[in-house]
Amino acid sequence: EGYTVLIQGCAERGELQAAEKWMQEALASKKSDLQCFATMVNAYARATAVEGADQWLSVMEKENLRLNEVIYGSLISSSRDAQLAERLLRRMTDTKLVPNVVNYTAVLTAYGRRGDFDKTT
Repeated sequence: EGYTVLIQGCAERGELQAAEKWMQEALASKKSDLQCFATMVNAYARATAVEGADQWLSVMEKENLRLNEVIYGSLISSSRDAQLAERLLRRMTDTKLVPNVVNYTAVLTAYGRRGDFDKTT
């Protein structure tokens, strides 16, 4: 939990490099967990830094950590990038997790925010 708090604090201030530093330290000390990874993905999703979010999802998979419905929901809802939100939704269904109306609404809202109303119908 300690690293998650540090990563979250950096992410809330928009300091992604500092969050990366703490995450690397958590990995090196074998103290990274699902919450640490979810916090990193969330930080990048909120900053619309899709490549960073994808990178941490890939590292997570290599560490054999799987997101659950709650964490997917949080990531989808916080993503400011519509394509990332949609990819997360697809990843969720690919892992046999069932999205709910809130997840679908979050993806549609992300498309609406960028004015892409064709995707919302």
